[in-house]
Amino acid sequence: MNQLVGLLGLWLITQSAQAVTVPQYTITTRFAVTTQSIQVSLTLSLDNRVGQTDTLQFLLNKNAHIQTIIGVEQLLRFQFDSSDRSPNWYQPDARRLLIPAASLPMGLTTLAINYDCFLGDMQKAGCAYTPEYIELNNYENWFPYNDAYGRFTFRVKVLLDPGYQFAGSGRVSGSAGNWQLTQQKPVNDIVLVASPRLKTKFYTRQGSTIRVDYFGLPEVKADSILDNCRSVLAYYTALFGPIEKSSLTLFINPSRDRTSYARREFISFQIKGQSIDQTIQGIGHEIGHFWWDRANTDSWEDWLNESFAEYSALLYLRQERGTAAFEQEIDRYRKTAQLLPPLRGMNRSFEQASTVLYRKGPIILYELERQVGPTPFAALLRETIRRNVSRTDEFLQLLTQRFPPAVARAVDTALNQ
Repeated sequence: MNQLVGLLGLWLITQSAQAVTVPQYTITTRFAVTTQSIQVSLTLSLDNRVGQTDTLQFLLNKNAHIQTIIGVEQLLRFQFDSSDRSPNWYQPDARRLLIPAASLPMGLTTLAINYDCFLGDMQKAGCAYTPEYIELNNYENWFPYNDAYGRFTFRVKVLLDPGYQFAGSGRVSGSAGNWQLTQQKPVNDIVLVASPRLKTKFYTRQGSTIRVDYFGLPEVKADSILDNCRSVLAYYTALFGPIEKSSLTLFINPSRDRTSYARREFISFQIKGQSIDQTIQGIGHEIGHFWWDRANTDSWEDWLNESFAEYSALLYLRQERGTAAFEQEIDRYRKTAQLLPPLRGMNRSFEQASTVLYRKGPIILYELERQVGPTPFAALLRETIRRNVSRTDEFLQLLTQRFPPAVARAVDTALNQ
């Protein structure tokens, strides 16, 4: 039965992408820090545009205990098997929540879901739930989500012990245990961060704001990181062109073993044990995703996100530290890349996938820049962004349009080596 449900869930992910969208979440969540749990009451807007979906599918944390799901003022049946396996390697604790949709009207409607969830056994390094530090995101599926249903805006009310400060992936307001987090631009995650030791620094200029949230960090280091963020944004804006972003929140993750990641206008970034150059490159990579985020993240096409963001960070390193430091990094990347399998067709769940994307892809871009020259290369990157290129064949076609055929052939060959 579980195998059948799993196959059904995978079919739904591919079939429902054009049938259903979830454009908005409205959530109230109460944190119970002593028991490492949350209580969630949420309403999601659901647009069943063509009425062809028999079953709605979401991913939710395996420990969720669902009290009710209500649609059109009636209780809905649902299936949630916490003993099943996760369908997504990014989200090891995810389980399928299946909701029959036959009783829901076509067009715009809402679902109200109430549940509580224990989060003290999370597997993903990008999350945490301790008395000192809380960080939740969709790596651990604290809220029900299906990537195929599109990006969404949100309003979240966060009830916390009054001793905790709060941050997250949106506009933060409120105080003293009653916080609000809002995001009016479509996104694919809701990140919540809290700590009794959390501090904040701001930089504002011409309507744009950079916010740095941190704890356990010397003030001079926080000031330096804020300055680095400002410098990276200015450099990328000049190099790639402006983007529709007026704010950036950078949360300095205090633990070395926790991953860095970027969301729209939000970065969770760990720096413990890093050199200055490593911190500069890390900030450069994550901010780079504000421009490089169009491609599918579940396939080898993710190189159009990760490799391009990493090479952008190297370009910033060259700008700040000079050509010698840049070439030294390129040599280090090249040595690693020589031992790695081809990028094209790589399984994204491959153990060394991140290394391939972070090392082999940037070397391909380095050789491309050497072949066409820095100025035409920069123009190529701007055009890639302007066209919203999301597949490698589109990128190769763009190369063919702008350069002699040998340039696209060289990139195509390098992807296979």
